[in-house]
Amino acid sequence: MENKQAWGIHEANMQSYRSIMLSSQSLLLAVGAILIEKTSLVLVPIAAIAIFQLWYIWFRVIYSRMKIVDYYKFEMYKTKKYDVNQYVCDRNIRSKLNNKYSVKGTFRPTRIKLDIILPITINLVWIIIIFYNIL
Repeated sequence: MENKQAWGIHEANMQSYRSIMLSSQSLLLAVGAILIEKTSLVLVPIAAIAIFQLWYIWFRVIYSRMKIVDYYKFEMYKTKKYDVNQYVCDRNIRSKLNNKYSVKGTFRPTRIKLDIILPITINLVWIIIIFYNIL
């Protein structure tokens, strides 16, 4: 597979993963909003599942996918010096290539908003829902 085609596929995968996570969080938040006045026996486990998804799945999957997308984006028209696994797993290689392409790391402004601020905001909503339910 050519780098350009691989970049397109991995970029599309990352967008799909974001959509899946936002859809699942929206569903769980809707259920949480319905249960906010009910017993915490149901709300707290649902909140725990949602928070687990955010911290264990969203951040891990999206972060690794960002690195893969960057690799193929930067190597799209270049001769491969490193393979994708080296770029994803080795911070020194990633830093070297990021410097080569004048990129200031994996998190750029849009990614910060979509992949850090948005999930943290959702997490804060869950904390508010739990505290409202308990108090």
